[in-house]
Amino acid sequence: VHAAILARLKELRAALEDSAWFREHELVGSSLLFAFDAANPSSSAGVWMIDFAHANPVSNRLSHREEWQPGNHEDGYLIGLDRLIEMWDKSLGSKVSDVVVDSLD
Repeated sequence: VHAAILARLKELRAALEDSAWFREHELVGSSLLFAFDAANPSSSAGVWMIDFAHANPVSNRLSHREEWQPGNHEDGYLIGLDRLIEMWDKSLGSKVSDVVVDSLD
């Protein structure tokens, strides 16, 4: 699961870096949805972008890697994705049994 999610995050980053739509929109409040079957760890895992209610077109081209300043519309999306990939890559060697998941109930 770890390796599949890491690969998907890298695919997503590459697609966003090549996307004209992404360069022309700021994404405010969007999310990443992680999905996998915990009962069947050998099944596929995926990561998808969701929550585009506040995807706003902008007049300038965005890098999504520049620091936000008033009026520049930079949202840091790729900064966050780069950090997430780095974190996920570092944790790849961890065993699933080492990860503690808090219950919501």
